[in-house]
Amino acid sequence: MKNIVLLATLIAFVHTGFSQKKLVPVSTSELTGISLPANTKKDTRGLSVSVAKMLLEIPITKKGTTLSEPEVLVIPSFTVSGFTEDSLIQRLTLQGWKYTKHPTDKNYAWINKANQNLISYYSSSKSEHSLYFCRCQTRSAGLSPG
Repeated sequence: MKNIVLLATLIAFVHTGFSQKKLVPVSTSELTGISLPANTKKDTRGLSVSVAKMLLEIPITKKGTTLSEPEVLVIPSFTVSGFTEDSLIQRLTLQGWKYTKHPTDKNYAWINKANQNLISYYSSSKSEHSLYFCRCQTRSAGLSPG
C-alpha cells in the first residue's frame, strides 16, 4: 500500500512539474509582433491551447473558415503590468494591425493586416489578463466581423 501511495505522489509531482514547464516567458507575440509586459507567459499546454481554439471558434460564422496557430498568453494583472485593452489596441495599431471589435461580444475582435487575418479574445481579472490570438483562413476572399 505504501508503494502505491508513493508512486501516486511521484506521478503527481512529475506531472505538475512537467506541466509548469509549458508556461514559457515571452516578450513578444509570435502572431502579431506586439511587445508584451514583463512576466508575460505563453501557455503551450495542450489542453489550454485546445480550449482557446474552441473559444475562438465561437464567433466564426463564415463557412469555410479555419483557425490555426492558436497563441495563448497570460499577462500579469493591471496592478503589476499596467496592461489594459487600450494598451493592447495601441500596441496592435503601432504594428500596423486594424482592430475591429466583434459586434455582439466585447471580448472578441478581428485583427487584420495586409493579407493576415486573426481573431482575438481578451479578458481580464484581478489576478491576470488572458489574451488569445489565432490565425484565420477562409476559402473566399476577405474576412469580416461576424
